[in-house]
Amino acid sequence: MVTETEYQQLLAVLDDLIYGVGDDESHPLSAAMALVGTLIKTYENQHFPKLAELFPELAEKTSSTCEREYPIEKREIYEHNP
Repeated sequence: MVTETEYQQLLAVLDDLIYGVGDDESHPLSAAMALVGTLIKTYENQHFPKLAELFPELAEKTSSTCEREYPIEKREIYEHNP
């Protein structure tokens, strides 16, 4: 279990890892970056409410609008190449 203090430290570590590793999946620290990201996500899932829980009416509207306007077979994923 991650404490709030450890969570704050993990955020700082992730910032440093992102700066050093970037999107280089072959970097020696990329696995560490993934682990830190997973720990942060786990903490956030346990301690922060989901937007859908806070605003259920918006979540339902957004989901149905997205599915209607962008059927799954028509959606494409674009990579951003800086």
